[in-house]
Amino acid sequence: IIINITLRDPEIHLHVSNRKVSIRDDNESVGGLGISNARQRLYLLYPDKHKLVIEDIKTKYTVDLYIKLA
Repeated sequence: IIINITLRDPEIHLHVSNRKVSIRDDNESVGGLGISNARQRLYLLYPDKHKLVIEDIKTKYTVDLYIKLA
């Protein structure tokens, strides 16, 4: 897991990246409420002051969150 936090006034940028490992689990559920709940909470806490970018590709999962502090 790679985690970077950058502060460039007036914005904070959180970058998280994780390499995927192939594990097969037939009982694994797809999807969930976690990302949806996070998006809703960001909308409520930082209306028009945030940007969430999620990239889910075959070998890597990346999240970039930008929040305007001013």
